[in-house]
Amino acid sequence: MRKQHIKIKKDQYVSSVLSSVQTNKIYSKPTGCGFTTLELNSSRNSIIIEPNKPVIQNKRDKINGRDRKKLKVRAVIEGVSTEDVMEYLNSDIKYKKIITTPESFYKVVSAFRNLNMLEDMYLRYFMLIDECERVVQDVGYRTDIIMPMDHFFNFKNKAMVSATPIIPSDPRFIKNKFSMVEIKQVGLTKQPLTIVSTNNSILSFSELVKRCPEEKFFVFLNSTHSIYTIIEYMGIHKESEVFCSEDSKGKLEENGFDQVKCLIDTKEKFTKKFNFFTSRFNSAVDMEGIENPFIVIITDCFMAEHTMVDPASEVEQIIGRFRRPEKGTITRRVTHITNFDANLVASSENEVIADIERFEELYNYTKSFLNSLTTYNARQVVQEMLDKSVFSKYLVNGEVNYYMIDNEVFENKVRKCYKSDLNLLEAFNETGKFSYLLQTENYPVGDEIEAKIREAKKKLRPAMELLLPIL
Repeated sequence: MRKQHIKIKKDQYVSSVLSSVQTNKIYSKPTGCGFTTLELNSSRNSIIIEPNKPVIQNKRDKINGRDRKKLKVRAVIEGVSTEDVMEYLNSDIKYKKIITTPESFYKVVSAFRNLNMLEDMYLRYFMLIDECERVVQDVGYRTDIIMPMDHFFNFKNKAMVSATPIIPSDPRFIKNKFSMVEIKQVGLTKQPLTIVSTNNSILSFSELVKRCPEEKFFVFLNSTHSIYTIIEYMGIHKESEVFCSEDSKGKLEENGFDQVKCLIDTKEKFTKKFNFFTSRFNSAVDMEGIENPFIVIITDCFMAEHTMVDPASEVEQIIGRFRRPEKGTITRRVTHITNFDANLVASSENEVIADIERFEELYNYTKSFLNSLTTYNARQVVQEMLDKSVFSKYLVNGEVNYYMIDNEVFENKVRKCYKSDLNLLEAFNETGKFSYLLQTENYPVGDEIEAKIREAKKKLRPAMELLLPIL
């Protein structure tokens, strides 16, 4: 893919070097440079896809203010109907600006279709997919995130953007002659990062807190269960607040913890000492007014694999949530506490692709066998084999789902990072964006042993069987 470079000064907004977002581009830009704001202020109709509801609520409230009658921006999220979108499209707002989650995009399409304006949408609206790496990163557990992609290529004017884009293998990008635009900061200094290699992530975090008693902590940990375990172990219920999804909020409240929010206001005060965030707040949400944030990223490979974070994308996105004041500076202090599991299965990109090609051959052979069958029962049995085959995971409506293949490559790449501390350091080094310091901490009982004890309890094996050899 052809690449173009644009230079930008440190702390400079993108509007100073870019008059408008161009079509058929994938933009790589610094965090907090006002890229989506540029499109929201543009003199044209726009549809912007954002990965999560909090991001949309954040941008909606910033632009609309308290005026709920004459909306400048129409947020399309859970609770907003197709009729609401139709009402907005029929309003006298000169340039329509719609911000939607991928899962609610169907309501936007339905509104245009009901008004006989679907072709008008493709022709007269600019479609921008923000934080575009999430399409690849999240599709493994959130299949509807790719729902807008078929419509995306029907738009005459379209683009994708992120501070950490992952280029999809979808051949339609080549067919539509997409090119890459890298907006790079001049004189960018590397972000200092402390990596704590530990065999017990909870104890390491507890020790960090003891060493820094006056600090306020912003903890990113993508496991509600792990967050609650830390709060329980450290006895910090009154000092803690958790930011997570509605489902996770319900689980925490069932356990008697009610200091939970599902939305971050741009001017959030963060009055608690411990502020925990799940992955829905890893990207796009703006946190303003925090001049010296102490950011802690926790990974526990044994408690939950989904707590692993990609050094090349997610870590930078997390750090970028904390916005520099318009007329001021910001110092972000970052600590990544993690354990490692040498037994994690992590294949290279070539190995992943080769395996999927073999699965496809087997799938096509079985499918050809199905076509030769004549009896109903035999066809049903073979069809069930097809539906349960490994390759069916990489299909959507009978077509190859390139985003699921990209996701498989991405997941293996991240797992490789957490097989050893050397792998993780190499991954951070490859980004060229961090200067890191490695600390190693070991405790008598580590996360791996605790995970085995939890598993033993499920299997009704005595915990002492595992503890005695250690003692």
